[in-house]
Amino acid sequence: MVESVYFNILLTSCDRDGSKSSALHLVLHCCNPIDVDYLIKTGAHLNVHDWNGFTQLHYALICNYTELAMHLVEKGADVNIPDSGGRSPLQLSVIKNNVKCVKHLVKFNANVNYQGPKKLTALSMAIRRGRMVR
Repeated sequence: MVESVYFNILLTSCDRDGSKSSALHLVLHCCNPIDVDYLIKTGAHLNVHDWNGFTQLHYALICNYTELAMHLVEKGADVNIPDSGGRSPLQLSVIKNNVKCVKHLVKFNANVNYQGPKKLTALSMAIRRGRMVR
């Protein structure tokens, strides 16, 4: 009962401030995988951009929520949607030096040839940052 009241309040409060944040965006900020799973099971969309132009996967990567980012990918988050700055999830993982997420995203078919800002791929970004990983 408490669970359903909690989610009803959460779902009805979304986007009241014009942020275009989904319930999943809000729960993700709390880094609670159980709540994230519940929202996914009840039909939450995994690839919604908020007013910043970030999807839930972008936030998980930016906040270094490695396990949560990998979980979102496994549940169907699109690994190739760029953020508002034109960076792919793979490029965000390189920026955050998150080797585990880089490997996971590649495993789930992240486009390694995608050129983001300044026409750089994730590999060229890693080389420029001195983060070449074998």
